[in-house]
Amino acid sequence: MKIIIVLFIVLYTVLSANTPIGNDKAAYSLGLIYKNGKGIQQDYKQAFKWFMKSATEGNRDAQLEIGDMYYFGQWTAKNYKKSFKWSMKSAKQGNARAQHAIGGMYFYGRGVEKDYKKAFEWFLKSSENDYVDVQPIIGYMYDNGYGVKKDYKKAFEWFMKSAKNGLPVGQYNVGIMYANGRGVKKNYISAHTWYSLASSNGYDASRAIGKLEPKMSKNQIAIVQEYNLLEGKNKSRIHDTAGSGFFVSGSKVLTNNHVIGSCKDIELIWKEYTSIAKVIAKDANNDLAILEADTANSNALKFRIGKDVQIGNEIVVLGYPLDVALSAGMQLTTGSISSLTGLADDTTSLQMSAPVQPGNSGGPMLDASGNIIGVVYARVEKSISGRLTQNANLAIKANVAQVFLDANNVDYKVEPLSHVKDLADIAEEARESVVKVICHH
Repeated sequence: MKIIIVLFIVLYTVLSANTPIGNDKAAYSLGLIYKNGKGIQQDYKQAFKWFMKSATEGNRDAQLEIGDMYYFGQWTAKNYKKSFKWSMKSAKQGNARAQHAIGGMYFYGRGVEKDYKKAFEWFLKSSENDYVDVQPIIGYMYDNGYGVKKDYKKAFEWFMKSAKNGLPVGQYNVGIMYANGRGVKKNYISAHTWYSLASSNGYDASRAIGKLEPKMSKNQIAIVQEYNLLEGKNKSRIHDTAGSGFFVSGSKVLTNNHVIGSCKDIELIWKEYTSIAKVIAKDANNDLAILEADTANSNALKFRIGKDVQIGNEIVVLGYPLDVALSAGMQLTTGSISSLTGLADDTTSLQMSAPVQPGNSGGPMLDASGNIIGVVYARVEKSISGRLTQNANLAIKANVAQVFLDANNVDYKVEPLSHVKDLADIAEEARESVVKVICHH
């Protein structure tokens, strides 16, 4: 029955292709049937015949198909000049894929004299017609000065466009630009993240990652693991990511720099409140950022003063990990201080036993009285290139965060360690202050 239906469709299309009205579309459809072998045996000779009939009637899609068949030598002999001729007919009618093809022929000098300037012009026309596959090529031309003045900033912008449209080659090139500081400030964490995303989408970036990691500090690699996990299962397009933060004074919120590093817009959510935020200050070295919410909050957390924290001290970690439902509220975990230094004896951070998840980044680490003693920034689940200790959960020390706040004239409150509070009380009080940070890319 299926074969009969297919034959009927073919017969109907043949009859339509030979009628005076609309025959270019029918002939094009018949050419596709023969080219792809859908329901009948693949036959390039018949495909070429029907594409040519449609193309001579002015069908731009058929014109491109004829151009492709001449280019690749499908049934007919390979002929770049004839390919250029038919592809140009299609391109002039606004076929974005044909415009891309014409750009490529000018770029490589196939069927026409090599001309980078004209290649760039046709690639740009293709992009203006929403053909995303051409975006990394435009980035490449800006990066190398082919047909256009070399401009690393514009190259980065085009690579990023293609990366956000899910093209692995674009994602890889964004990594290159971050790794080398071309068109954007050098950032090994961002470079590693984009290389990893390209790899997850099938583009082999292992050599680039291998060259990059020896240049990175252990803490940077730890942040990379958290940063990559924030992308979740997203294998193609970059959408929203999330982390945590907390009010320190009025409308000021403290979080991690890597949580808001590439945001176009930032949204804060806590309890039943929602607020739009803007970035006030960033410290990439210590991975801290200050946000200003459009809604003030009188319930700010307080920093601990007086007695220093010690190994073994009990702690509470609060935040919005990504592995819980979006409708879920703030999550609480407990543990203790396991080291007074971070990875590689970094004196600006602490290690803790409290389990953290992607999304906890930027949340507070509190003492038994509910006072701030750190800002969560990463977890290390596994070693990268054998260079890291496994199962290390890390937080930036409170005094480092206070210096950052002081430098940016942000007031905050302090309080000494007092009586030990019940966990339920700490959580209830903190619910007023700890926020989910949504980063819209």
